[in-house]
Amino acid sequence: MSSELEIRSSELSDFFLENSSYSNKKLEIKYNSEQTTVTQLKQYQIAEALERDLGEPNLAESIMSFAKVMELDEKETFPEAEIDWLYNWNLQDYYVPKSCGGKFTNFEEFLALVRVLCRRDQTTGIAFTTLFW
Repeated sequence: MSSELEIRSSELSDFFLENSSYSNKKLEIKYNSEQTTVTQLKQYQIAEALERDLGEPNLAESIMSFAKVMELDEKETFPEAEIDWLYNWNLQDYYVPKSCGGKFTNFEEFLALVRVLCRRDQTTGIAFTTLFW
């Protein structure tokens, strides 16, 4: 039994770019010739945006490609360019509660961001989190 998923990654990127307001989204996909609606949960929208903006991890030119982070690790070099990129992306805003002027809304959203970051590079994830405080 073969399965087909009829959705292209470019369609997903376009969907997320066009629907950047912070609420649950519906995404129509076709799987095994059946139309299905998937709800994109709002607590994962920012993490998905970070993942998209970090670029494809298997492409060397991406900001935090697997090749770059392995090179940094092997040289025991601090990930300064990656940390700067994260600050320019304003990731630090999601560490500060909304009531204090930041964008932090809940721990599930925060953990999703940290998971995306640490999946690329544990060193950068730890460095960014500890440098921010």
